[in-house]
Amino acid sequence: MRSSACKSAGQCRLVDAGCAATNSTCKARNECKTQGLCSASKGECAAVSNADCALSVGCALEGRCTAERGLCVPRGNDCLKSRTCKQYGNCTPGGDRCSVRSSADCALSAMCVEQGHCTFSDNRCMLLGDEDCKRTKLCRTSGKCTYSRLKTVGSGYIEAGCVVGSQQDCKNSENCRKVGACVQRKDECIVPR
Repeated sequence: MRSSACKSAGQCRLVDAGCAATNSTCKARNECKTQGLCSASKGECAAVSNADCALSVGCALEGRCTAERGLCVPRGNDCLKSRTCKQYGNCTPGGDRCSVRSSADCALSAMCVEQGHCTFSDNRCMLLGDEDCKRTKLCRTSGKCTYSRLKTVGSGYIEAGCVVGSQQDCKNSENCRKVGACVQRKDECIVPR
């Protein structure tokens, strides 16, 4: 019969009248895959090398790729490789997590390219003006290059967003060059009839 320490902490080997973790029991645990706690150290499962952290979900998602004090933490360029950096701009290590610390962090994110959240303010990436809108894919393709504090979404919900603000927005878009959608009608660029 296995002890609770074996099930919960991988301490399945009897050492000096106590239970201790082994490399094989640590590698078999879910915490190896999720947190990089893949090696035995002082009788417990821990991250003892960057290799332990490198294949973990915590490294890929959150930039926790460096082994320190038995845990995987973000250091150096670890955050830049993480999914939270690519999605939300959490690209700078700080303590035991990656966070947004500058507009440069925001510029690396999908939130900037897709929605214009390119300016660092109030400890997050925000859409605050025309310059943010001009960095988006929708500006390049569809002419949505002008910041609007009020934008109707769905069934009347209002939020800030990027809109077609002028005829020039349409004329500068890829859709104008490719399909002739060069005329502004409300919040879209259309092909004139």
